[in-house]
Amino acid sequence: MVEGVKIEEGDRDRLALLAVTTTGFVVGVGGLLAGPGGLPLSAVWGGLVVLSVVGGIGLGWQVVTERRSPNEAEPAPPPVPDPLRREVVEDRAEGHCEFCRTDSDALDVEHVTPRSDGGANVRTNLIALCPVCQEKVTNDVYDRSELADKVRRREHPEKTML
Repeated sequence: MVEGVKIEEGDRDRLALLAVTTTGFVVGVGGLLAGPGGLPLSAVWGGLVVLSVVGGIGLGWQVVTERRSPNEAEPAPPPVPDPLRREVVEDRAEGHCEFCRTDSDALDVEHVTPRSDGGANVRTNLIALCPVCQEKVTNDVYDRSELADKVRRREHPEKTML
C-alpha cells in the first residue's frame, strides 16, 4: 500500500493502479481517489480517471496486485480476464486448442504464468485451451514453459523456425 494513504477495508479489492503526487494526492485507475491523509475524494467505478493537480509532480506508480475480500478468512475470487482480451485470444486460436490444436467449441482462456505468481492479465500471457489440456495444466501434467512457447509461436509466426 501507499504510505500515508488510508484505504477502507471494502475498497481494497477495487484498487487497480495508483500514482502518488508530491501534493499527497492519490490518482486511481478503477479504484478509490484519496487526498492528503487518505481523505476520500471520490470512488471510480470504471474507465480511466485523470486528476489534474496544479504544481504536482508524480512520485511514481504502484501496481496493487494483492486482492483481499472484506472478510480476511475468505479468499477473494480470481480476477476475470477482460472480455475483449478473451475475445482476442479466442480469435488467435481460431477455434482450436492452442496446445494440442484440436477443434473445440469449449475453449477456456488460461494464464500462462498464473496471476498468483505475478503473471500479467495481457494477451501474451493468455492461452486458449480445450477442457482436456486445461485439466492437464491444472494438474501440472503440462509444464507452463511449454504453454509460453506455444503462445510465442502463435504471436510471432515469422520468428518460428520450421
